[in-house]
Amino acid sequence: MKNDVLNEAELRERLDNDMTLLAELAAIFREDYPPLLAKIGNAIARRDGPALQESAHTLKGAVANFYAPRAVAAAGKLEYSGKISDFSSAGEDYARLQSCIEQVQIALARLLAE
Repeated sequence: MKNDVLNEAELRERLDNDMTLLAELAAIFREDYPPLLAKIGNAIARRDGPALQESAHTLKGAVANFYAPRAVAAAGKLEYSGKISDFSSAGEDYARLQSCIEQVQIALARLLAE
């Protein structure tokens, strides 16, 4: 199923429908994303453009593995904000990213429960 949370068809195809591998990747992501979100939040609070760019880029790459276009776009927007040191919408964008990541987690859990 293709939607804006994650593209299940692309994900299944990429993993050759190996749900065990998907479970392993999802478990790694569950461990890795909270510290990355914290780094993004800290970078915004400190108005540290390079740190925001780096941490958002890292999270963008991690969530891209799940073909999650909305989360990738949200992380990409923060990455660009860090690049140009524009924090005018960073708080809103950070909240959007957190919501997108939560939705990805829910979608992955549902997919793995099938």
